Amino acid sequence: MEQHYWVAGRNGKRMSVMLHTPENSESESMKYPAILYFHGFTGNKTGGDNRMGVKLARKLAENGYAAVRFDFIGSGDSEGEFESDTFFSGWLQDADVIYR
Repeated sequence: MEQHYWVAGRNGKRMSVMLHTPENSESESMKYPAILYFHGFTGNKTGGDNRMGVKLARKLAENGYAAVRFDFIGSGDSEGEFESDTFFSGWLQDADVIYR
């Protein structure tokens, strides 16, 4: 199953997040080991033209894992501007929000 969420991030900006869970789940309350997908500099949660992030998340879900992929603030579908919101300490804050 794939679900999209908007998550409140730093400075009140929203992050676009996709959650992939195994299709054979008996209930939404089931727990799975989780993998967080962090895209690279100038990237996005899709994983570029080859859609590596999407393919990886789907394959992980097929194999019993929950996969979370998201756009850092200023990247992809998330709010913010790349030029002003893309810096390492900001990405650490974004990652911490998703992790928690």
